Amino acid sequence: MLEAEADLKVIGEASDGSEAVKLARQLKPDILLLDLAMPKHPGLEALRELSIPANAAPVRVILLTAAVEKRQIVEALQLGARGVVLKDSATQVLFKAIHKVMAGEYWVHRDSVSNLVQYLRVLMQTTHDEARQKKFGLTPRELEIVSADA
Repeated sequence: MLEAEADLKVIGEASDGSEAVKLARQLKPDILLLDLAMPKHPGLEALRELSIPANAAPVRVILLTAAVEKRQIVEALQLGARGVVLKDSATQVLFKAIHKVMAGEYWVHRDSVSNLVQYLRVLMQTTHDEARQKKFGLTPRELEIVSADA
């Protein structure tokens, strides 16, 4: 599918995260499509390994995933991922994400993110709001009292 695009060339394929890290260091691709749910060495672990300064591979990473939580998006972006694309997205969305990331932008789900800091602030705020709602607006001490055995 990727090679059907005239300006894309696949230079390697890996069956798990360890192999993906090894090939990324050897082949130095411009873009690495990394599955979040790979065997042996999950996508975030592979991304973490690629982001270690001593071992850093200068590659732009786009995570592919069937489903992703907000905290995983934040962690992936903090670890250096340039994009997150859902597997059920249309092929054209993936191609657009690849081209945007190659142009230096970030991509999350179906959108280009030119202001990553603002995106992360909004994402973190909604995560914080959701966590606060789960506590029913109670302080930590009030939660402790409510959950105490009678």
